[in-house]
Amino acid sequence: MRPPTKPIIAFLITLIILSGLQLIMAATEGITLNAINVLTTIAGVGVMVFLLAALSSLWPWPRNDRIIALFLLYYFVQDLPSLIEYYFFSEGTLDFVIKHLGIGLVNAGLAAALIAWMFPPDTESSRFGSALSGWLRQRKLISWLWRLIAAMLAYLLIYLVIGGIAFQFTGPYYTDPAYGLELTIPEGGLALIAKIQPVRTVIFLIGLSGLLVGLGGNTRRVGLWAGAALFILGGLSPLLAGAYHWPAALRIYHVIEVFFQNVPAGYIFARLLAPAPWDAS
Repeated sequence: MRPPTKPIIAFLITLIILSGLQLIMAATEGITLNAINVLTTIAGVGVMVFLLAALSSLWPWPRNDRIIALFLLYYFVQDLPSLIEYYFFSEGTLDFVIKHLGIGLVNAGLAAALIAWMFPPDTESSRFGSALSGWLRQRKLISWLWRLIAAMLAYLLIYLVIGGIAFQFTGPYYTDPAYGLELTIPEGGLALIAKIQPVRTVIFLIGLSGLLVGLGGNTRRVGLWAGAALFILGGLSPLLAGAYHWPAALRIYHVIEVFFQNVPAGYIFARLLAPAPWDAS
């Protein structure tokens, strides 16, 4: 069986399947599926599908390679970093986090397989593994180390500055139990943040590995893609197609916050770590 030849048909089929699965899972967790929740879910899944479909059609790799790269991008940008923050900035339990890490694995695998099948590239001229290998060999260890440290420090600085500004608006939702959102300010404050964010940076970079090595060309272009991926998967999509019990204002505040955190961070990551233009295969 072959995928639909028209991209719009492939997009609509993928959107219906993945939105339906998301809504079914929400219903099993007791979420009220009113019109607003259904529409925001479709919108959140839609922007995710649009991004991953575009990348799948651009990567010149066989389907199995694209499944791996899409899985890494989905799981290591959308699910894993968010659950780490949720654990420290909410009253969520470790059992909850482990459960949703497992659910995320299944969701990411299904989405990656479906999108890789629905949106093939025009030609398959290389392999993900060889692109990764060439990328890692391109620089010496000391170069990789200072670039990784620079990426960690850059993200931490952006996170602190933008997060500090955003907290002027989001703070009451974390400090006032009257909202009933189970959000908290963790003990340790800045020291804890300084430990968590470098770990999240490494997780983001693992997720972005396919994007960094698979697009080729100008690192500025790759940086824009990386920023878009971190924003859409790391904030916009899950805040639309999830966080159903959050007030609309809090979701909007966090979307704006993540935009100003993750778009610059993605651009910086690419400028520091993407392959040189002469060896982007």
